[in-house]
Amino acid sequence: MTVTLRVADDADNTFLCELYGSTRAGEMAAWGWSGEQREQFVKMQFAARERHYGVMYPERDDRVILRDGRPVGRMIVARRPREIVLVDIALLPQEQGHGEGAILVRELQREAREAGRPLRLHVLGSSVAAIRFYGRLGFRTIDDDGSYLHMEWRPAITGSGE
Repeated sequence: MTVTLRVADDADNTFLCELYGSTRAGEMAAWGWSGEQREQFVKMQFAARERHYGVMYPERDDRVILRDGRPVGRMIVARRPREIVLVDIALLPQEQGHGEGAILVRELQREAREAGRPLRLHVLGSSVAAIRFYGRLGFRTIDDDGSYLHMEWRPAITGSGE
């Protein structure tokens, strides 16, 4: 199994929209909508989220996660002077549980350590599995706005010369 990243481009939009829809599937199932209603909702929400990311994270690094050369997810990172922000990371449901997410987040932690910057993210407060995942990787909640938990990982402080 080989995991790589490549720059996302317009040709990836169909996959990225489907990926986004997969992250909302459980939520939408409870609404009793038809397949067409769900598809229209996902397209509308995906487009709105992409516009939001463009405004809030113009410096973002948008990557498609590949496993053995095929797309299985997405990772968006914003590298700022005082922090690194994991804007989004998602894997298709059937592709989860193989360790790629942890590998990619640990790589960001290594980058944050080398840059001397915190690694930050936010996660839906009701997403218990995601909160546990980030907790296992050493993230701590720094704020709760009622909908999202804002989490942070900070590099260990070491003495000079270490």
